[in-house]
Amino acid sequence: MKQKKDMDTVFLDTLAESGSVTAAAERAGLARRALYRRRAEDDGFALAWSEAETLGLAALEDEARRRALEGRLEQVWHKGEPCGTVRKFSDALLVLLLKAHMPEKYGLRARAEGAVRPADPGAPGSPDSPGAPAVVISYRIPDNGRDQGQQP
Repeated sequence: MKQKKDMDTVFLDTLAESGSVTAAAERAGLARRALYRRRAEDDGFALAWSEAETLGLAALEDEARRRALEGRLEQVWHKGEPCGTVRKFSDALLVLLLKAHMPEKYGLRARAEGAVRPADPGAPGSPDSPGAPAVVISYRIPDNGRDQGQQP
């Protein structure tokens, strides 16, 4: 039983560090299919898995933030020889982080609002008319202020 606990600890710790079920299963010497089955059957293990996965995702987000803000060093080559380094930043990661954490400002501005309701009986295009739809779909896209050069 102690060996199983040790393998669980290795799996959960690796999942928390990497966010990768595959890497965690391999390091612990456990089969992914068996782990998923156990997660479905064991609430305690499922909770521990979820917590480890949350930590792993936080680590990924930290790394994305670091690459966006601090960048990473990349080797520069000239005529087949290394001649220095340059710091590369990730604008794409920066945009993704802004969209995720400030969607009201950097996310999609237009959103569709709509409703589906049964069509009115007897009205033109109602369900009792041949070939007419059984429902009416209505929607509107709110003005986002972009067309007039205004900030929403």
